[in-house]
Amino acid sequence: MRHFSASLQALAAGALFLTTGCSPSVYTSIQKSYPARIEGSTVLVYDMADSLPEPAEILGSVTVKDSGFSVNCNYAKVMQRAKDETNKIGGNGLHLFWHKEPSALGSSCHRIAAHMLLLPDSVYTASYFDNVAAQNARLAAYGLIPADGTVAPGRETPKAANNNTLTFNAGYAFITSDFYLPAGVSGNPKQGLDINAAYQWTSRIGIGFGLRYSGYFTSVMSEGAKLKVRLHYFAPEFVLRQEAGRNRRWAFHESVGLGYARYTEQMGSLSGGIGGLGFHVEVGFEYKLTQNVGIGASVGAYGTRFSSMDDAVSQYDDDQKGGISRISLNGGLRFYF
Repeated sequence: MRHFSASLQALAAGALFLTTGCSPSVYTSIQKSYPARIEGSTVLVYDMADSLPEPAEILGSVTVKDSGFSVNCNYAKVMQRAKDETNKIGGNGLHLFWHKEPSALGSSCHRIAAHMLLLPDSVYTASYFDNVAAQNARLAAYGLIPADGTVAPGRETPKAANNNTLTFNAGYAFITSDFYLPAGVSGNPKQGLDINAAYQWTSRIGIGFGLRYSGYFTSVMSEGAKLKVRLHYFAPEFVLRQEAGRNRRWAFHESVGLGYARYTEQMGSLSGGIGGLGFHVEVGFEYKLTQNVGIGASVGAYGTRFSSMDDAVSQYDDDQKGGISRISLNGGLRFYF
């Protein structure tokens, strides 16, 4: 049993060596920190020959050195360790002030030291593409990516700004237009459950398009039986999106669309429905919990026009003919990719 315990201790020591001894050592000196950025967010890198952007705030320093047994320490890996530390304290920039390259008589690792920076959003956005291109040029110089621009040419969208969004929402909705019930029907069909889902694509400048489904579900009682009322809506939409905050976790969106709406009523095995034109306007906000998942809330205005009902409701005013308008208040999940 004593030999078995000794073996376990040896295995544990070996595992500890493999997980820590083979990686470069990282040392940080932190003067100030902010909420952590999303893991993997792009960090701008300024080389030793580059001048420090004037409005940059120095949050601290990070040093990455050879641990004595490091093997995973090429330029890209070492820089990534420094970027990870910068993201942890809410920074978005690095300014190198020391860099030792591998040598035959010395370490086989790249060793660096850099100031961790917080750049204003305006500087970060304006410098992003040129800075990423410069980073890729340095990686190409070390043979870590092709020099022909086939990999990461420096014009990609920042990681934190995903182009595609899936939204799934549920909430409360109420009808604002007149809704007429036949005699003997009880209940309030003007309040109900709202469920909607959308796919949205937005470009780097925040303009895009999407596809939306919205459903309104309620019921009333008629002669002791439940009458189910449903209103379904499908439409393409035009989308505007604005990201905010230093970590780009907050976003606001607006959408407008025109599509197909269908109203149905069902009581037992009997059902009927009509289709028509629908339109919507929605505004909302969201917050990224991680790189790919967020939560959000929105307010939407939906309208429909059923021309086939015009004859049946000719006794009403023109603005009341064959139309249903509603307001929806909902919230739910966002998925980014």
